[in-house]
Amino acid sequence: MLPAFSPKPTDEKIVQFYSSGEIKDEKYFREGIPANGWSRTAFHENGARQLSECYSNSLIIEQLFYDEGGNLLAHKIYSHKQKQLIDKPVQTVVERPNVVTGCAHMGYFFRHLPAISKFIEAAYDEAALEKAYQDFIRSPVPDELEGSEVHWGIAGKEMRFSLWFERLEGYYQWHLWAKDEKGYERARHFMESLD
Repeated sequence: MLPAFSPKPTDEKIVQFYSSGEIKDEKYFREGIPANGWSRTAFHENGARQLSECYSNSLIIEQLFYDEGGNLLAHKIYSHKQKQLIDKPVQTVVERPNVVTGCAHMGYFFRHLPAISKFIEAAYDEAALEKAYQDFIRSPVPDELEGSEVHWGIAGKEMRFSLWFERLEGYYQWHLWAKDEKGYERARHFMESLD
């Protein structure tokens, strides 16, 4: 379902018709350029929507194409990188079941990792964590922050704990994966009990 387009009283509406009298194309212009939003709609002769276009500052940023039965055939979006309309990428739903997450300073991890490792029944080597942290701190800052993260973790039989060092504000993200929903509840209660 498209967001409704609300023309302003000053918008110019241009309509084209089929020889049968049915509407072929309907466009709204604002100050001589296509109005922002879903301001153009083309129709099949049977009256079904054929094309909807969304504009932003006179640039087409999204298009939807339909068959005569009203079924969506194609969905295109504007790629700023490619400077053209491309097929909208298929987005897969990523589920992260049974994962407890949070952020904390390094002091939190040095203080609580002995208890976390005991809880998940995993070996914990503070020197290995310290080395991973220092290696990250000493590494050069890349021009682009994307991808500038380091991962460290420990794994037990039923759960595993991961720590992500990211170049943000000195907080580091952690994840505690549990095997099932019951383990997740135990992990969540345990992590909430840490001060």
